[in-house]
Amino acid sequence: MDNFVIILFCLIAILYLYYLYRKRIYVATMFWLGSFFISFLIPNLSGEKFGLGYIPNSKVFLQLNFYYLILLLTFIVANFFVTHLYLKRIKWPYLSLDYKVLNRVNIIYLIFSLPVLLIEKDTLFKGGHPSNSPIEILKSITVFGLILSSLTKILYCKTKKQKIYSTIILVYAVLFGIAVSFARRFIIFPIIITVFFWFIINYKKPKIVNVVISLFLLLFFIMPLMINIRTFGFIDGFKLYTELLFKNFEVYFDYLKMSTDVSWSYWLASIIIEKNIEIDPIILLKPLAIFIPRSIWENKPLPMSLQIARDLNLSDNTLLSVPAGIVGEAYGYFGIFGVMMWGWIWGAVTAYLDKEIQIKLNERDNSLNILILITLSIQIITGAIRGDIATTLIETEFIVFPFIIILLFSRFSYKI
Repeated sequence: MDNFVIILFCLIAILYLYYLYRKRIYVATMFWLGSFFISFLIPNLSGEKFGLGYIPNSKVFLQLNFYYLILLLTFIVANFFVTHLYLKRIKWPYLSLDYKVLNRVNIIYLIFSLPVLLIEKDTLFKGGHPSNSPIEILKSITVFGLILSSLTKILYCKTKKQKIYSTIILVYAVLFGIAVSFARRFIIFPIIITVFFWFIINYKKPKIVNVVISLFLLLFFIMPLMINIRTFGFIDGFKLYTELLFKNFEVYFDYLKMSTDVSWSYWLASIIIEKNIEIDPIILLKPLAIFIPRSIWENKPLPMSLQIARDLNLSDNTLLSVPAGIVGEAYGYFGIFGVMMWGWIWGAVTAYLDKEIQIKLNERDNSLNILILITLSIQIITGAIRGDIATTLIETEFIVFPFIIILLFSRFSYKI
């Protein structure tokens, strides 16, 4: 029965993705489906389940997979319905991009990178650990904005001089991200955003075989390498990676599963279901309450991932943050009804975002608005799949919104 649910899930997801692909690129829907598919497939590729000192009953995983299938079906129904539903459009001003605008953004983030390098000069390429300090926030803001502005600027180069200069800056941006950032997503997200943006504004679709090869390389080689580098530093991390890949390949796959959030999220979701853990939905207000001091509001909610880790005593590490996955989060808030509700909500939201992107594309040059929509889509959808939407919205406030604001203001020339 378990294998039947897994096969049915994969078949439905792939067929709907192919149905969308045949029509055009639906950025939000296809990215949501692809991420959800991967978050389900990787933990199920092996029958061995693991956890931080706790192993759930094997029957729970059958129930969990069934909930994944329910969420997938409700998502597709809602997405299909809203896609074909006439909705009143939101009128945005026409905003276009060019090399000068993106270069101004890029220069601002280059300036931001200098104090980060000075502060972190003794820890560059040496790995690290999660932290909520102001310098960590500044690092995340700078890495995300610097890489995204560097990548998109290359798309608008017109002269050989611009291409050479932009390529040098891009190399610096990537090395800067690897050197200072603990979070891989702030390096990977700009790449995904730029790829979608390029295909959309050029009215092109990637070949399926190229998409499959790219995903394979990203999941099975690039992401494990990045987690080694961020944890053990560049030299030691690369050395450990090559040893696993070429000398100890039997454990490489197990290492792959443990090096991605989706495996831990899947396991944590099974605990939530088995123990029928109820999470107070007030946690969803965390993005609004972040500026209220805990001295004023003693019971101010923690992010869901951090709250669950503490409630279950998973570790002595107070910074341990394990996202529960989209199914675990939905079930923790509202039970099986929450699973169906999350499917309906995200099906509708992704369909609406795709409608807005397509409208902007059909109008006269509106590339800046398209970039903003794609950036918000990738950021928020990834957080939703990870299962910690409150933390994702906070990251959006501190990391994505500054990029959007700088991008908008860079359209104007200022004389001093």
